[in-house]
Amino acid sequence: MLRGVLMASGLVLLVGCSGAQPVAYTDPTETPAGPGLFSGSSGEVTVTIGPNSEQTAPASE
Repeated sequence: MLRGVLMASGLVLLVGCSGAQPVAYTDPTETPAGPGLFSGSSGEVTVTIGPNSEQTAPASE
């Protein structure tokens, strides 16, 4: 019993002194800023009309 209490106390001290930093919370229902999987650096999804075409059509929201 005493050995378990000492081990638990040592573990708490070890974890408490580990220098952990808090993590910035982001709400999972919010869209993060910046480029995504289907958007480029502009943050907008663009669809190319042809294989070598200069024309692009912006995606509607």
